[in-house]
Amino acid sequence: VFANTIVYFVGQPSAALRGRVTDAGAIVSTVANSRVRFAVAATDDIDRDSYSQQLLRLDQLRLPLLRAAFVDDSIRYAQIQPTDNYVLVASSKRKRDEDDGGSGGVGGGGG
Repeated sequence: VFANTIVYFVGQPSAALRGRVTDAGAIVSTVANSRVRFAVAATDDIDRDSYSQQLLRLDQLRLPLLRAAFVDDSIRYAQIQPTDNYVLVASSKRKRDEDDGGSGGVGGGGG
């Protein structure tokens, strides 16, 4: 499902969550950079103050922070799910479409 997709975790993911991601083919990055496709929270109750620097970096990269359920559902349905239903912390900017009515033609978002 996540073949060669770079995933970044905010917080310390459980061994089980990290294992599910890597077993599905993802590469886990220890730094948030422009190669990261998905940023996933280790838990849904992430302390935003403790991770403020990481969240700021994700905002700079225009990446929303997703709930871990995104990983599980993508694996369950054998395809990467649309991220809108899994956003835990939204980016103030949009990564691929700069307008609300965009078709998503450039950049090929998953869906």
